[in-house]
Amino acid sequence: MVDSSISRRKVLQTVGGSVSVGALAGCAGGGGGGSEGDGGEMTTTAQASQDQDSYTLNLAESATQESAHYRGTELLAETIEENSDGRISVDVVCCQNAGGPPEITSSVNSGTLDMGVSAVNNLANLTDAWLFVQLPYLWSDHENLYGFWSENYGDGGRGEVVERVHEAVYEDLPNIEILDYWGSNGGSMRHMHFSDDSTPVVPTDGSGQGIRVTESPIEGSTVGNWNFSSTPVAWSETTSAMQQGVVQGIHIHYWWLYASGMFEEINYTVETQTQDSPAILHINSDSWGRLPSDLQEVVTSSVAEVTPQQIEMDLEQGAEAKRMIQEENSEIEIYSPTDSELEEWQQVTEPTYDEWLGEDGVPEEFVTSALEFQDHDVPGVEL
Repeated sequence: MVDSSISRRKVLQTVGGSVSVGALAGCAGGGGGGSEGDGGEMTTTAQASQDQDSYTLNLAESATQESAHYRGTELLAETIEENSDGRISVDVVCCQNAGGPPEITSSVNSGTLDMGVSAVNNLANLTDAWLFVQLPYLWSDHENLYGFWSENYGDGGRGEVVERVHEAVYEDLPNIEILDYWGSNGGSMRHMHFSDDSTPVVPTDGSGQGIRVTESPIEGSTVGNWNFSSTPVAWSETTSAMQQGVVQGIHIHYWWLYASGMFEEINYTVETQTQDSPAILHINSDSWGRLPSDLQEVVTSSVAEVTPQQIEMDLEQGAEAKRMIQEENSEIEIYSPTDSELEEWQQVTEPTYDEWLGEDGVPEEFVTSALEFQDHDVPGVEL
């Protein structure tokens, strides 16, 4: 367990409002803060810090302090500071103070943030490079998901497909550098959760209920092919949408269901084990370039040290969230489909593959590479 106590680092939290992103520009960052010099010119804290051979970076994530993303950023900050002998100080920005994942990544790209953590399924409006990751049942388990993407998890070493994805990402987000891939902060695959009296066991039991989905068009297509009405709803509005009957359920991981308190609205869960996505740990290119090569190596080695621990935190978080949901909502029924029932959920997703294979962000060769990496096939899908 990571000690989440505040050390000598400043941890920005939501207290009666949010901190403007413009105020978060880090000392090694490409844009934002600074102070007036004697000549009236802006002198960035990056320049001042470099004169002292010390650097400050801010690192943003959007979840609460109980989350694996926050605990991972805390651990990384401590590790970087320790491994650099205090030459790099890291300010962790949490709790939506820098916005959600799209805002964080946009700010890292613009230079108003130095570093960030964002789950890639939330970045579809910024780049379609990771779109294929959202295909249902593409990943047989989390070990294969993170083994495919992370340079420091499992056998490590990114394959050609990951490098080609990065090339596409950098066309859309030219001012970021991807350091590695972390856990999604969900801790489990996505499942179907219902707030009404629905108790579907297989997709043919669906009858058009409105299900809240993210902005990912592939997720929406998947839920639609299961005989439900996929309904994108902003996260901040989801609980009220469920309470008001705008939607009758949600397709989400256990952790987010628990952390949001939304589990209290749920009567029934069917563990569809549909999909999950990694998160990117990324840094602004200028912030990276201003670090001396020896400190770049410190950051790289620190990321390598922390990444496997963060992913394990993530998975433990998902298991704990499921346990807490069952403990705190005794009315909820969690149904785990039999192998044959789960195969029905899987086979009905074939139209999703037919619809999306070959589209931008979903090259068939990328999908094939991911499946071959796992020695895995998706039931009902022929490539």
